[in-house]
Amino acid sequence: MRRIGIILPAAADDPAFQAWVGAFLQALALLGWTIGRNVRIDTRWATANAAEIRRHATELVALAPDVILASGTRPWAIAAGNPHSADRVPEHR
Repeated sequence: MRRIGIILPAAADDPAFQAWVGAFLQALALLGWTIGRNVRIDTRWATANAAEIRRHATELVALAPDVILASGTRPWAIAAGNPHSADRVPEHR
C-alpha cells in the first residue's frame, strides 16, 4: 500500500483547504487510488504556527510516506529550520 502525507498551513475546518483536499482525493479516486485499499493518506493540519508546522512535518517524515504533499513553501522552509526563506519571493527576469 502506498502512503501519502499531506501537511497544510491551515486549521482543519478551513473551507478553502477542505475543498483543496477534497479535490485532491477525488483526483486520486479517478486515477484508481482507493483509501484503505491501495493508498493511505496521513493529513496534518498545522495552522500557520511555526512550531506546529515543524512538529507535524517531523511526524509525517517519521511515517516514511512515499510522497509528502504541502501547500506552498512555508511548511517545508519551517521544517528545514529556515522560517524566513519562504517569506522571500525570488525575482523573475
